[in-house]
Amino acid sequence: MPSQLTHHLQVAALILALFSASLIPFTQPTTAAATKDMTVSAQDALVVVNAKLVQSNKTGYTFDSLTPISVNGDLLFYIIGLQPTGYMVVPAYRYLPVVMAYSWTSPFGVYSTVNPLFNMLITDLSQRVTAAALQSSLLTAQSEKWDEYLNHPSMTLFQQWPP
Repeated sequence: MPSQLTHHLQVAALILALFSASLIPFTQPTTAAATKDMTVSAQDALVVVNAKLVQSNKTGYTFDSLTPISVNGDLLFYIIGLQPTGYMVVPAYRYLPVVMAYSWTSPFGVYSTVNPLFNMLITDLSQRVTAAALQSSLLTAQSEKWDEYLNHPSMTLFQQWPP
């Protein structure tokens, strides 16, 4: 009889342990590898720029150049030069907004920290990438918007401030 009671207690303890373990939320830690899986290729950046051009009715514009910008060996964003004039800045990660900056009326300027826009983009995107590595919910927050731009450019309504 005591061995049967011991057996029942062991089974009850096992069931309790399994039940308790199921109550613990499973969260996969965010790693650099997880953020790298969401990297935007140069080709995807050009697709986004083309979608933005179509959406904005900029039929006379073409790509002039594509410059990847890296900091400490990590790709942060692409600067796409436009003709007749202008640029777009597309981030290198799908968990960031699709277009970070653009102009139809002026070129980007120099690609160094003496350019306030370049300096601001380096600082802002570096901090956003760091924040995303710490907070896994940011990894998918922008995913649907990216899918719209990459797969259905005419369905995306672009909003900006000021209007």
